[in-house]
Amino acid sequence: MRIDKCTAPIRQFLVFPGLLFATCVFLGCSGDKPTTDSGIAQEGSGQLSVAVRFPELRDKTPAEAIAAYDAGGMTGTVTVHHNGNCTPTQGQGKVYRQDPNVNSPVDGTENVSLHAGCFNVEVAPTTNGKITAEFVNPAEQTSIAGVFNVKAYDSITFMVLPDPGCDVSEVLVNGEPVALAAGRTYTLSDVKSEQRVTATFACTALVESSPTAPKPESKPEPEPESTIYNIEASVITGIWQHFCSISPEGSVPVSEGTNRTFDISASAGDILMDIIVDQESVAEGTEGHTYTFTDVSEDHTISVKCYMVINPIQQ
Repeated sequence: MRIDKCTAPIRQFLVFPGLLFATCVFLGCSGDKPTTDSGIAQEGSGQLSVAVRFPELRDKTPAEAIAAYDAGGMTGTVTVHHNGNCTPTQGQGKVYRQDPNVNSPVDGTENVSLHAGCFNVEVAPTTNGKITAEFVNPAEQTSIAGVFNVKAYDSITFMVLPDPGCDVSEVLVNGEPVALAAGRTYTLSDVKSEQRVTATFACTALVESSPTAPKPESKPEPEPESTIYNIEASVITGIWQHFCSISPEGSVPVSEGTNRTFDISASAGDILMDIIVDQESVAEGTEGHTYTFTDVSEDHTISVKCYMVINPIQQ
């Protein structure tokens, strides 16, 4: 039987011929590890018996721990001490210490003192990489960057991610080096105190290439200037020229590929108009006319010549 610390020893001395034996019987032991002590001791002619072993109350909320205490047939007083480190979303946290310890031999009226709460886990800032917490409960996230509020006995897992060209050099938890699991992860299990996680990264020196001179901004290609053609519009000189008109008149510039329309009219109904385009007659009559040059691709001329219409003498 292993006993870390024992209290209230009862000593008995047994005398045999030529020998003196001293024995020590212990009523109970402290520490978290269970013992094989029967919990029964003899003192003189009296007998002290232990009714129960003290139950495990850690890793439970205070309410769950009290319920387990009652379920174990205990009738003493339960006192809960909170460490005051839980965020509002974490409630009262969970029990991380109990007195008496688990498996201590006690009678059914033993009082119990419970310590419950939460602990902060801090991820230190780093360069050339990052430490990412894979927290299960969003309530563990605090308003402080890199600080997580974890209930006692809960666990939290981190991923240690180097930047491109770098690798993980060392990971420390509370100043002590730890080994990463597959996928560069590390899990803090059964948190029962404040924790601090740091990491350093080793990077391969990169040869910087000489900076490339910026290319000049390309200017848009100027649109080719369109070719301008001239259309000469006129009224042919004659005795009746004042009775005819063309508009516009004179040298009329026209862009290549465009259209241009001319209005031709006579001031009296008995005036005959002859419309001549590029030296060829294209129309005649006494009514007003228009003439349109389409998709102009060369110079042109347009002119109008006017005559008086003479009716033949009726016999």
